[in-house]
Amino acid sequence: MSDATNNTLQAIHDLLVADVGALSEAYDTANDSNLASAISTEIGEITHRINLLQRLIFVQQSAKLDGMLPKIQTADAQVNVAIKTASKAADVINGISTFLGYVDKAIDFAKALAPLAGL
Repeated sequence: MSDATNNTLQAIHDLLVADVGALSEAYDTANDSNLASAISTEIGEITHRINLLQRLIFVQQSAKLDGMLPKIQTADAQVNVAIKTASKAADVINGISTFLGYVDKAIDFAKALAPLAGL
């Protein structure tokens, strides 16, 4: 690990934190229990990724990791639309699943960059 924050992982972390905030707001205005439950589940899923990234945030910079960021940002923009327009649980789950798939690939790659002893 390095002594500098990995800018790409920090950017992904920031997106996830913002998504938790948006989901929390959507939870407050959910009009049925299935939607509220789906939102709560997705908040937990995203929070798990935030926790992982916080442990990896000092992993060395990588061009391959940097190259993953545009897809994550594009998928995050779609998540934001899904959160704002969700009227049923499937809308939230489908919108977030693709995004988290990209995030998981970046996390897995970052884990490979981290020293084995630390993780």
